[in-house]
Amino acid sequence: MNHGAGMHTMSQAMGSMVMTPAPWSPAHATLVFCMWWIMMMAMMVPSAAFFILLVAAVHRRRRRHQPYAVVGLLAAGYLAVWGAFSVAATLIQ
Repeated sequence: MNHGAGMHTMSQAMGSMVMTPAPWSPAHATLVFCMWWIMMMAMMVPSAAFFILLVAAVHRRRRRHQPYAVVGLLAAGYLAVWGAFSVAATLIQ
């Protein structure tokens, strides 16, 4: 048996299987951004929940009403910061 000829054929076949990155379309970039942002929210919002609830409790005690606007603004700002990170991660990726 001649193993040398088989190895040459295999190396030629493997050379044609090299993966080249495909160019991104706007739809693909949007999906990657959504993946990053949802992943960041899933990982980071639970760790911020204590702080958000603490702000709500302090605001409720001081103002004697429901702190929906303050808590909503705090959560929106938190999510916006992680959204900015997601944009950066998408561009880097």
